[in-house]
Amino acid sequence: MIVLSGIYKSKKLEFKSSLIRPTSSKVKEALFSIIGDTINGSHFLDLFCGTGAVGIEALSRGASEVVGIDLNINIASKNIKTLGLNSFKLYRNDSLRALDVLSKRKINFDLIFIDPPYDYPEYKALLLSISKFDILKTGGKLFVEMDSIDLADEKFNSLKHIKTYGYGQTKILYFIKE
Repeated sequence: MIVLSGIYKSKKLEFKSSLIRPTSSKVKEALFSIIGDTINGSHFLDLFCGTGAVGIEALSRGASEVVGIDLNINIASKNIKTLGLNSFKLYRNDSLRALDVLSKRKINFDLIFIDPPYDYPEYKALLLSISKFDILKTGGKLFVEMDSIDLADEKFNSLKHIKTYGYGQTKILYFIKE
């Protein structure tokens, strides 16, 4: 697994296939194509960050700061240390608890990427919490990677569904905070 573009392009990242399912290169490239220039100078949240690859890609492409949250941060921590990334803050925490903590600290983001395990049962609670806790700035973009569950017609308060992108079995749901 490598960084696809930006200042860390072609840098190798560690990952152990039996432990996690990282975002594929195809989906990662598509995600950052959708994000475009709004990555520049952004504050980026990588929820369920796994290897840290998406957050590292965000920094490589111009994000000013990334916060990564996961229950197991061992591989992400190694990748961040290997590249010497001081602007990638990594926290070991449950996603819903982490959103509460970020809210209490008044930390919010321009861009949020969520990539939980495909069998994750709390998608709706997660999106409602992001809206409720004001984690995403007004006009901010939220991307959710998932498989067969479709939340496009669900209502999540201030989160407006813009489009669903399909890449084989994988979907990326794109929301904007109104």
